[in-house]
Formats: sequence, C-alpha cells, structure tokens
Amino acid sequence: MDNGSKSRETGRERITRRAMLSTAGALAPVALAGCIGGENPLSSDTENLPYHLERAWQSDRSTEYDGNHHDMGIGIVDDEPVIVAPHNDLDNTEGCSVTAVDSAGEAAWRDEIDPERCTPHAVGDIGVSEHDGATTFLAGTEAGDVVAIDGASGEVVFRSNVLDSLGYGAPVGGAFTGQNDTVTVDFRGGVFVLDGEGDLVWSADVDSQVATAPVLADVAGEGAPKLAVLHGDREGLISLFDVDGDRSILAEFEDSARTWTPVDTGASIDFIVAASETLLFVEGETGDVRWETHIGRNLRVGDADDEMVYTGSHDGKVRAVNLDGGTVRWETSVADGERVPAPVVGTLDASRIVAVTAYDGSVTILDEDGDRLAAAQLEDQVYVSPQVADVTGSGDDDVLVMDGKGRITALTSSRD
Repeated sequence: MDNGSKSRETGRERITRRAMLSTAGALAPVALAGCIGGENPLSSDTENLPYHLERAWQSDRSTEYDGNHHDMGIGIVDDEPVIVAPHNDLDNTEGCSVTAVDSAGEAAWRDEIDPERCTPHAVGDIGVSEHDGATTFLAGTEAGDVVAIDGASGEVVFRSNVLDSLGYGAPVGGAFTGQNDTVTVDFRGGVFVLDGEGDLVWSADVDSQVATAPVLADVAGEGAPKLAVLHGDREGLISLFDVDGDRSILAEFEDSARTWTPVDTGASIDFIVAASETLLFVEGETGDVRWETHIGRNLRVGDADDEMVYTGSHDGKVRAVNLDGGTVRWETSVADGERVPAPVVGTLDASRIVAVTAYDGSVTILDEDGDRLAAAQLEDQVYVSPQVADVTGSGDDDVLVMDGKGRITALTSSRD
C-alpha cells in the first residue's frame, strides 16, 4: 500500500548551468570574492595546489533542519547520473522527502513524507539497485516503510511497511531468494527480505543495533549468496543468513562495530571492519581476523581499491591502509580536529583520487600518495561522505557533496 505522496517536478523553466553558477548558494563568501559566471573557484586555501575546485551547480531544495546526516545515492538513468538525497527536517514539517536531481542539478522528482511523520530521522541512507533492468532507488523510513522508486519516472515501485524501527543503513537489491529481492535492516536489529513486489519473504532479528547497510554476496565463494549483517551494542558481530533465513555467526569482536567495506579477493568476499578504534580484516570464508590495526577514535571505513582501504576518523585525518598486512601507508590531515566521514575513491586525469569531506564543511581531494590536489570550503557543515560521478561530461569524476541543509553541490576540478 502506498501511504506517501509523490511530486513529479516538471514543466518548470530550465535553469541553465551558468545561471546556477552565478548564485552564491552555500559557498563561503571568501571563496566567492571576485568570481563571475562559470569561473567559480571555491578553494580558500593559500596553498598553491595543482587543481582548483569549481562549483558546477547547486541544487535549490534545502531544509530548515541543518543536521542532515544520511547518505545520498547516485544511479545511472538513460546514460546520465541521477542524484537522490534523503531530506530530513524538523518535526511535523513538509520538508521530509526522497528527492532526486539530474546531472545538471535540476529537480527531477520528489517522493514526499507525510508531515506528521517528518522528523530529523524520517529517511535513512539511499540505496541504488536494478529492478527488472531499471535503475531503482531504495530507502527505509522511521515510519517503518521500505520504498523502491523508479529512477527515471519517480514512480513508486513498491512501499512496504515492514520495519520495526528506522531503516538507518541503505537497503540493498539483488538476486537472493528471487531475481529482484530487496534486503534491508532496521536500527534495532530487524532483518527483512522482500520480493520484487515488495512482499515480505522472511524476517529475522539479530537483537542488537544495526547502523550500516547489509552486504548481499557469495561471501564464502561457494556459489550461493549470503546476506551479511554487521551489528552489535557493546560488542560487534557479523551474522550470515542463507536464502531460507537460517543464521550463523561469522565473526565476533570485543568492541562495537558500526561501519564496514566488503572487499572481493577473488576466492571470497572479505570485510574491512571498523571496531571502535581498530581496523580489522575479516575473512569471509572462515571469519578469521587476518590483521588488525589501531587507527583512532570513531573510525569510519571508506572505499577500498585493489591495494588499500581508506579511513576517516575524529582526528581530522585520512589514512590509506594496506589490504595486505594492515600497515598504514600514509595519513594526511584534511581538517584539524574535525570529524571526517568515510572517504571515497574516484579518478581525475586517469589517476586515482581520494575525495573526503569534514564536519566543518571542507572538501579535499588527495592523490594516491595522500598529497593534496584541491580543496574547497562550503558555507554549511557537512555530515556525510561525498560521492563521485561525472556530471559535467568532462570524462573525470566530479565530487558531489550534500550539506547539513540537504543542498547538493557538484564540484568539478580544473588545473591551476
């Protein structure tokens, strides 16, 4: 049953990219001094960095609540990126929604949350999947819904009220009990598997908090998918579920674990887990901890590539940790003493980059050796990781950032 409402924003005058560039938006005044038209450098650093970050566009929808902290999602629709934000707002207001913009930052569609259900936690992280070959965006809500939305039209594919609490981490789609399943978890430990129509196949309970998305993969390399869930209160665990809902414990940790990243090593899917201040490599086939490395307070695990995994923490630093052995290859301070969410990996001029935000609203691009390539400062604070996608058609990854008010800014890199 569809208990929400959908607003398809069409027929509006098209805002040109130049017009969007000319608006001050959420950029710090010092960063905008002397900028006109499409020339809009953001970096307020005095360093002679090799690249400038320029604002390509900024979305126009924002919330009165300035603490949005759930991750947005990016999917490809008709060969173009679509960016979807979970907009949360103050209690009993009209600002809560799942909101999509196109690759130029213009409004695409919006699935509204009932104002009576609007809170700062109304919508969780956004997931991206395929449903019958079409890009679909997924979200869990505090009202207990799992919603799947067609990325092109904004039409609700299904809305199922099955959650017992907030769906904090993003739902995941894929082949599990069927070809178009959606698997998700809620904050209190509920585990749910839905079929392609949104009907509940089975549910379970891990009896502890879950704050991150599950992983659906052939974890042990046995040719059969498993649903992996990271959870725990004072201690951390990884639970595995088979297609029938039978549960086993893959690994246990002494400290609570809130973030993780799966790593495909060929033979199995392994996991890089942040357990309090320690980073662990957990083997998917056996559950053994291959290595562990002490990093620092409130560790956040980001993307991994074929050699390293990248982390953020509360000391303002980004670290690159070797997958083979767990040694720290480099660390770079990007925001002194600020909280740094999980970094993401992209490409610029055919080279690997690491993009990272900090709670003070700063955005930094590092090269594969941890050296700073570019930096920018937004006016408002940022509580989520950036995303990368080519939204300008340059062939390079642009950096997309959602600030605390839910505004999305697309930053493009140019040579000094």
